[in-house]
Amino acid sequence: MINLFGFPVYKTSLLNDKYNRNELIKTINHNYDLDNNRNSWDNEWSDLHHSVDDNNDKFKLLNYSQLLPIYERCIVSFIKEMKMNNNVKFDYRIVNYTCMSDNQYMQSHLHTDADFTGVHYLQYDDTLNNSTTFNSNSHHSKYIEYIRPKLRDNFDNQDTGNSWLFENFKLPTKQDDLVIFPAIMQHSISKVKTTKRRMTIIFNFNIERG
Repeated sequence: MINLFGFPVYKTSLLNDKYNRNELIKTINHNYDLDNNRNSWDNEWSDLHHSVDDNNDKFKLLNYSQLLPIYERCIVSFIKEMKMNNNVKFDYRIVNYTCMSDNQYMQSHLHTDADFTGVHYLQYDDTLNNSTTFNSNSHHSKYIEYIRPKLRDNFDNQDTGNSWLFENFKLPTKQDDLVIFPAIMQHSISKVKTTKRRMTIIFNFNIERG
């Protein structure tokens, strides 16, 4: 568990999990080749290939069946780390996938229909740090930026423990990492600077009392 702006963020790796990774990547590549700006999600405010709300039958559907129990295991682990009541139940679903290449981006947004969101970095070039950018929406970070800007020079900007100093923070991630965070956390993706396609699978889940 990581503290980011005071929010609980959970990160784990699925690198050693067995699932149909190559098949998923092949299907996403097929769909991306058909239309690299597939974006019914936000009416073209972003430049990316986004699967939500697109029922065009020219795109192939992804087979998530092997990932579902893996995601469920991670959600259970997250709930234990959060020290929730033992009788809580959760409902989750995969809501979309995204694919982005050189100079594509996603505008800042949050997930209003869920308690928590999970992002699985299915294919990802971590050397260029095209990670998700989280926004603190805090006044004190703006104060530090304009009034005491040199204060930040003394702190490691890759350490999440120092995220309170920054208005925006990129969480260091690697390929096959899974990150779970509160759905109210505003996040975006800055322009991708690699021709290697950046692929993520996104799920939402809600917590209910048993």
